[in-house]
Amino acid sequence: MTRRRGCLGAVILLVALCGLAGLVSALSNRNLPIAAPDVERLSALDKARLAEAVHLRQTLGNRGSNNCQSFPL
Repeated sequence: MTRRRGCLGAVILLVALCGLAGLVSALSNRNLPIAAPDVERLSALDKARLAEAVHLRQTLGNRGSNNCQSFPL
């Protein structure tokens, strides 16, 4: 009987921790901006990042990680 009680306690603890993690995630996401103020124009930093990504894609092709093969550029 005590083994069953221990397993039930572990499951309840796990569910509570998942709920707490979800709550913390939701609260932290409230502070994120919804969209950039001007989505039509890229900042200089974003242009540089995009240029570097295109350069790496042209240089390396699909020789990088397998996870990057489906990444659209």
